[in-house]
Amino acid sequence: MGNITTQQKQKNATLYVPMFVDIFLKLGVNPDAIPFIVSQIAFETNYFSSNSFLKDHNPAGITWNINYKTRPGTSIGISRGREGGNYVHFDDYTTGSKDMIRILSKQSIYGKPIDATDIIDFAQRLKANNYFTDSITVYAGGLRSINKRLDQYADLTALAKKKTNLTMAALPLVIIGLIAGTLLFKK
Repeated sequence: MGNITTQQKQKNATLYVPMFVDIFLKLGVNPDAIPFIVSQIAFETNYFSSNSFLKDHNPAGITWNINYKTRPGTSIGISRGREGGNYVHFDDYTTGSKDMIRILSKQSIYGKPIDATDIIDFAQRLKANNYFTDSITVYAGGLRSINKRLDQYADLTALAKKKTNLTMAALPLVIIGLIAGTLLFKK
């Protein structure tokens, strides 16, 4: 992956961070874990700029294997080059995000990565699942650095919390609407 400018990182963060926060909230991911996951996507895709991210809607460099033949919304993606094999092509970012959640929900000796409480814990759980080969310190350091930048560029952490609070704030209105609708239509 090539280097991209700070302006391109900011532009990509502004575009993709809110989208992924929305996707993960709609998929029921714990809002506390969303900043780790979105930071991982930015880390794995060079700030949302890799070919597999853009062409294959692949949020985390997920590698194709025979099991994907039977999964809806997937096909063989672009070549992984010198790493060998191919990436998974997902029909859209939601399908790719669902698969990422499946991978992050695998139990390790430290627990599921999706249940991590901080970036170090997240990296430790990923490492236990053989997700990366770097040291935990290196990988977690990369995630932490990107997380700070995504907070600066697109308020990642605040956005995950804010969207949750807005959803919870709207819940009483939805319940009142359902009760009122039921009463009106009963008559």
